[in-house]
Amino acid sequence: MKKTRILAACLFLGPILGVHAGTNGDVKMAIQEAKAAYKKADSIQGAWTNTPKLIKKAEKAATTGDKAKALEFAMKAKKEAELAYKQAIYERENWSPPPYAQ
Repeated sequence: MKKTRILAACLFLGPILGVHAGTNGDVKMAIQEAKAAYKKADSIQGAWTNTPKLIKKAEKAATTGDKAKALEFAMKAKKEAELAYKQAIYERENWSPPPYAQ
């Protein structure tokens, strides 16, 4: 019963608040941004291995017409790539050899 009320509220308030899956242009732009962020992280050898999988899932969802899933995967891939870049920069600036290796 509670789930039904939540669903009804989402269906009613979604269009009012402007919540939508996005256009094809939004999806393409999100995928391009994810690819660019991944390329940036990869350029300093900091990319994570899961990010290309998410980009492929986003592209697949876009080709099947599921814009919401495509945007979800693309945004997650972009976020992962940005975090990977930050991690690589942090490690590059703060890494030191362990005491046993000195």
